[in-house]
Amino acid sequence: METNLSLDPKILEQLNSYDEFLGFYVQLEESHQSVSWLKADLFLTFSEKLGSDSLSILAKDIRVPASTIASYIRTARAFSPEKRLPNVSFSHHLQSSLIDSYTGEQFLGEERYKLIERASDEKLSTRQIALEVKQVREENPEKKDAEQKLYRIIATLRNMFKEGKYGEIDTLYKQLI
Repeated sequence: METNLSLDPKILEQLNSYDEFLGFYVQLEESHQSVSWLKADLFLTFSEKLGSDSLSILAKDIRVPASTIASYIRTARAFSPEKRLPNVSFSHHLQSSLIDSYTGEQFLGEERYKLIERASDEKLSTRQIALEVKQVREENPEKKDAEQKLYRIIATLRNMFKEGKYGEIDTLYKQLI
């Protein structure tokens, strides 16, 4: 398989004015943004149809760290297509998603929507978003501790469900509720 890592000279020959070069660059940038969202949606659908256990095999086969695939999936789950803002990057969306607790399947809270809107309105960089997320998390260590405990509880319940321990889940449920 041949990989083309340069623009076709015939395309470049057709670009003569500043506006033509600018327009072409904008098209490339839009394509770049779209590809990130397409990958995110693909990985999310893959995990839903084939199971999250198959992601490690996929990561190995496509030579992409599993954590990268997990980030794509997180971002796709955080921002459904109608919640995505086209004027900020996929990376902005990823960073904004980190403000809310995430169980691996769902989000607890909706602060990410406010943050991505602010990022759009105030032209925040991804670095500025990351610093804000870090500050919010550091301001509330009890929330972070509770979040980690919640993740462990959810993981334990998933394992119990996979092992068919339905009675034990029912007992725990009655104790909690």
